[in-house]
Amino acid sequence: MRKKLEICGKEYDVSTNALTPFLYKKEFGTGMMADIGKLQEVFAKQPKIDAKDKTEEEVEQELGTAMMPSLDNFIEVVLRIAYILIKTANRNFIPFEEWLESIEGFSFEDKWIAEVTELAVNSFLGRGTN
Repeated sequence: MRKKLEICGKEYDVSTNALTPFLYKKEFGTGMMADIGKLQEVFAKQPKIDAKDKTEEEVEQELGTAMMPSLDNFIEVVLRIAYILIKTANRNFIPFEEWLESIEGFSFEDKWIAEVTELAVNSFLGRGTN
């Protein structure tokens, strides 16, 4: 599957195919499916926060505090998956660390994070594609 994805104001062609998990393992030394499992663990750990009588800011702060221990793995895996989807579409793409340097910053609310996660899960765990 091929599509365009905007990451931090830059548009990239991304693709998934049978080569994607092999490129991932070659690039990062770990299995893509194992790392997708880490994402699923983070989502499963999301606490159910009672928003009653709380402001939106209070709910976000409580969620952020509860999720903090899992965020390092989440960030790392999402960035790795995004990179390998770009690399699958363009085998001559720049090295991973060089690409990371080009990303000036991002928010967990950025649309691309959800898109990357959904694309990886849907493509490799048989949940269909958009």
